[in-house]
Amino acid sequence: MNSASQPHQEDLPGIPASKNLAFRESESAPLSREQKAFNRELKRIEKLRQKLKSESAALNEAIAIYESEIRPLHALRVDLLKEMVRTLAPFREQEAFRKGAALKQLTETLQVLLSQLLDTEGDQVDDDLQELADSLLPKKTTFDPIRALLLEELKRSCQKEGLDIDLSDITPDSDPQELVRRFEAAQQAKAAAEGAPQPPPFAREAPPAPQPRPKTKKQLEREARLQAEEEARKRTLSSIYKQLAKVLHPDLEPDPKRKDQKLRLMQQLTAAYRANDLHTLLRLELEWLHREGEDVEHLSIEKLKIFTKVLKEQADDLRHELETLALHPRFAPLVRYPTPFAFEVDFYPRQQLPHLLSLIQGMKLELQGLGAPPNATGVRAFIRQFCKR
Repeated sequence: MNSASQPHQEDLPGIPASKNLAFRESESAPLSREQKAFNRELKRIEKLRQKLKSESAALNEAIAIYESEIRPLHALRVDLLKEMVRTLAPFREQEAFRKGAALKQLTETLQVLLSQLLDTEGDQVDDDLQELADSLLPKKTTFDPIRALLLEELKRSCQKEGLDIDLSDITPDSDPQELVRRFEAAQQAKAAAEGAPQPPPFAREAPPAPQPRPKTKKQLEREARLQAEEEARKRTLSSIYKQLAKVLHPDLEPDPKRKDQKLRLMQQLTAAYRANDLHTLLRLELEWLHREGEDVEHLSIEKLKIFTKVLKEQADDLRHELETLALHPRFAPLVRYPTPFAFEVDFYPRQQLPHLLSLIQGMKLELQGLGAPPNATGVRAFIRQFCKR
């Protein structure tokens, strides 16, 4: 359910706009517990929708600024990095940089530049630069914490079983299946030596699942109540839809202007029903009740409970949508991950401008310092300046 995309709020013919769905308390008629709960969920939904609307607008504005002002500068920085690498790399073959400190400094400078390129370009880096990176950068090892834990557990099992297995070459990056194979082979060898062969522990059949205990009378009553509530909820939503569909059906309206208005409202009603959007359905129903002169305060407690439950589900969906809104791929350039379990959103990308402009200006000056054409003296000066920053 996409609760953020709501149709334009439009009132029934002859009904005033902005009608409040909440129950109002008076001295002579205090609100019941069910009415208060209903009001709380209404307020929660309205607050979440407003926040979702404002955050969507802020994200759209930020990504528009990034695409028009920041992305071109990042692209220019990448082009300058490529130019630096392609200019410096051939000097590794010149006599002045083939050995000693000069070769070491030039190689380290290229490694830093190539690392920056790979961090930015990823798999999209040009083939010649990727080939150079493969030759200069150390091979990366991927550390998998889950694999490491499995390996440690298997090692402990080996020690507990008293198995004679050489584990000197096992590291957190090793294939766990290799250790499993060694474990099973050693256990089979031990069992055979003791004269009591056993299947390897990973091949033993799992114990049969315990039979489910019969449900208590209280559990059965609770399940029956929940099922009845769900069926009542579906009947209620369907009833609201059918009731309003009869009132709003444009084919039953002879007046052309009111027919167009009812057509738009009917589309809104159908979209809300398909999305299980009780908030919109309630607004339309209460406006219809007002038009018919009925007292909305006299809704039954059972109906209010159903409404409140569905509104709570709708509010939970809105909260989840709000929490994950920035994770849409469109907003990826604005998102940073300071830890694997948290993210931050840059709503003000223009703050990057001074740093980027200064960085690009410095890179251009450094490239000019290499000489025209680039020469060994210019490369030495470049490396000295590069090491300072």
